[in-house]
Amino acid sequence: MPNDIKRPNKAISQKSFKILSILGKTPLKISEISENLDIPASTVYRIIRGLIGDGYVNKEKSLYALTLKGRKIIFAME
Repeated sequence: MPNDIKRPNKAISQKSFKILSILGKTPLKISEISENLDIPASTVYRIIRGLIGDGYVNKEKSLYALTLKGRKIIFAME
């Protein structure tokens, strides 16, 4: 594993990882993430806000997508 990619700590929960994984495929709205993962929209929103704050996800209009940092996490977890 390259030195600049670190394994995420346990702070990234399973739900967070599922959200990151699905956003790695395509940008989505909160409602689409919620429906695809069967997680309440309020929970998705709360997790997404944390992921944005940590720099893993960004928002463009109503769509959420991974940042480069988010893509590195997905790569490190595979």
